[in-house]
Amino acid sequence: MPGIRLMNESLARGASMLFQVPVMTPGQALGKDTTANIQSGLLYGTAGAVEKIIGEIEKETGLKLKIVVTGGYGALVSGLLKKRHKLKTYLTLKGLEIIYKRNLDA
Repeated sequence: MPGIRLMNESLARGASMLFQVPVMTPGQALGKDTTANIQSGLLYGTAGAVEKIIGEIEKETGLKLKIVVTGGYGALVSGLLKKRHKLKTYLTLKGLEIIYKRNLDA
């Protein structure tokens, strides 16, 4: 699924009356204006989609998955997830750091 930034940009490009919004967790799901409603759709929509996809994969495989949330907007989505998970915001950078350090010793 597209990321939050891409969804935000796509709405602004594809709908003449809409615009990009600051990405932040709205105070509630039902906003009082266009900005709050777009924010709600971006964040609650992403959290809901992630949980649905994980639930379906768990049903199909019979496994109980361990969930790791990462990425630039991971902290925002993390606060909206009901499923148990760990937040590792800088997972990719930590991996690159490990590779870099290993290459120093090589």
